[in-house]
Amino acid sequence: MIPSLSRKLRPLALLLALAPVGGAWAHAALLKSTPGSRATLRQPPRAIELWFNENVETSFSTIRVEDPSGQAVRTGTPESSPTEPNKLSVSLPALAPGTYTVHYRVLSQDGHLVEYGYRFRIEAAAASQ
Repeated sequence: MIPSLSRKLRPLALLLALAPVGGAWAHAALLKSTPGSRATLRQPPRAIELWFNENVETSFSTIRVEDPSGQAVRTGTPESSPTEPNKLSVSLPALAPGTYTVHYRVLSQDGHLVEYGYRFRIEAAAASQ
């Protein structure tokens, strides 16, 4: 009887062993950004804002912005707020038209560093006629 029961439980045991464990092993994922990935803007943004699916630790997070020539743009220090601990933001200086690259690195709750990047573009102002 025991061998037969054991045979019946093997598929269940295998399924449980392979099932993902809640959010315990999930990495921080970007939910939303301002400006958005591949966005084309008419006005330069005043800040980069990133929202994640989990809280992130600002002291282990970086946001780097590169101008169209690949040079680093001087930004503020990444900040979050007690009301939105899953959001990071940095202030920006006035940006000229062109394509910018945002690189970010955050520490997930599971201890893994997540790095990613995206681009956005600022259009040149149309000449008045």
